[in-house]
Amino acid sequence: MHAAGTPNREKGHSAPWWTEDCRVAYKRHIQEKSDYGQSPSEATRAFLATVRKAKRTYWQQRIDGCNNDKDLYKLVGWHKLSFDQRDTPLVIEGRTITAPLEKAEALREAILDRFSAEDDLLEPPPLDNDPQTRLRNNQSDRHD
Repeated sequence: MHAAGTPNREKGHSAPWWTEDCRVAYKRHIQEKSDYGQSPSEATRAFLATVRKAKRTYWQQRIDGCNNDKDLYKLVGWHKLSFDQRDTPLVIEGRTITAPLEKAEALREAILDRFSAEDDLLEPPPLDNDPQTRLRNNQSDRHD
């Protein structure tokens, strides 16, 4: 008999911040899981709080453990975006722009530089400051 799928290599591991407290809180959360639509049980709230605390403690220890630039670089290396999560490149006049500073400059040129001093008004538009001007009110205008 043959089975489809990949063989179990037993290489899986939990998240580095997952602690024994998280495991116990998770078991309690599963045992007391409430029905759909009901507010979360106390065990669920305790589980989520335990996970938040474990993550906070883990990352604080990792940050405190950085003794030099190399350690810090290793720590923040995880935050780099994958290719599909990067900003969309701009295409302006057939030119593809990906660098943030170049994008800012291209947008400034494309938006702000399209107007010049010739586009300014020679004189400000006249304002109607007549105190006798009556404001229109939709309700009162219907009865007039």
